[in-house]
Amino acid sequence: MTTDEQTEPTYSGEIKARKKSVAVLLTFLCPGLGSLYLGQMMRGLVINLLFLMALEIFVIAWSVTQFFPLPPFLVFVGGWLLFSTLLALENMRRIDEIEPYILRGYNHWTLYLVTFLLTFLLPIALTLNFGAKNLWHFEPVHTNAMYPTIQAGDLVLTDRNAFRAAPPSVGDIVAVKTTKGPSHDFLRIVAQPDDIIEMEGQALTINENEVRQAPLQPEEVVGAHLDEASELRPMVEHNRDQRYVIATSPNTFSGYILPPNQLSENAYFLLADNRSQTPDFIAKGVHNDPRDSRNFGPVGSNDFRGVPRYILWSRGPDGSVRWDRIGLRVR
Repeated sequence: MTTDEQTEPTYSGEIKARKKSVAVLLTFLCPGLGSLYLGQMMRGLVINLLFLMALEIFVIAWSVTQFFPLPPFLVFVGGWLLFSTLLALENMRRIDEIEPYILRGYNHWTLYLVTFLLTFLLPIALTLNFGAKNLWHFEPVHTNAMYPTIQAGDLVLTDRNAFRAAPPSVGDIVAVKTTKGPSHDFLRIVAQPDDIIEMEGQALTINENEVRQAPLQPEEVVGAHLDEASELRPMVEHNRDQRYVIATSPNTFSGYILPPNQLSENAYFLLADNRSQTPDFIAKGVHNDPRDSRNFGPVGSNDFRGVPRYILWSRGPDGSVRWDRIGLRVR
């Protein structure tokens, strides 16, 4: 009997074949899980770390550049899918090279789940939560207070970081939260600290200069979906060097009177773009509770929660998607 015949085979561990379908599924669920399934724990953790770094860079870059998020989001998702596809093909090729596969101690569904939660799902959730609290916010609109610029049915992307570079100024639309008025709404700044403001009805005077309004043709308001039945007319308001669109109605009468009043330091006077929403006016189909400084007075900048940037999604009163409003920049 030879020496080779006398040697007994050594036990290296339990052998279990790797399935290509499982490897592909795990790779697309979480890029690093496919590598973990094939016995490459460190490689899998590094892949997850690289993906999370790419996500952080994307969130920061998008927050800084401030352009409509759909194209960059599609590029990011497309890149993720391409990377996952190439990684899945590589894992399928590797399965043919490692047969028979000896199970590692971490080849168990509970450890796959822990890895998925701690190195993938939880960091993504924390990133999105941080972004929603400090960078941007998705705000559904239920009123026509800012008609025609922002309309009921719009989903608006709000930049929470807008005032770090520069303070708010006349003409800006701001997201405001105050105990005196709306819990969270959009309004436009028409006067800033130290301005002297005066109103009689809808006539607005700032620093003894009348704020002029000029008619705007409906076809010039891109994606506005103007409601002709409401008899609201789009107008261009000339407030110092700023120009913005508001809406008025010839059937509106307002008895509101504000005598000349100088705003204090850090006080802003806000008005809804739909100037027909006054305390003594009800317009069928467009009336909402009046919510601007005519009701609750000037507002401090500490009540500003950001600036609306884009309309992410929009549905009309009948539930139909208003495609031409999606992607519009809020001005």
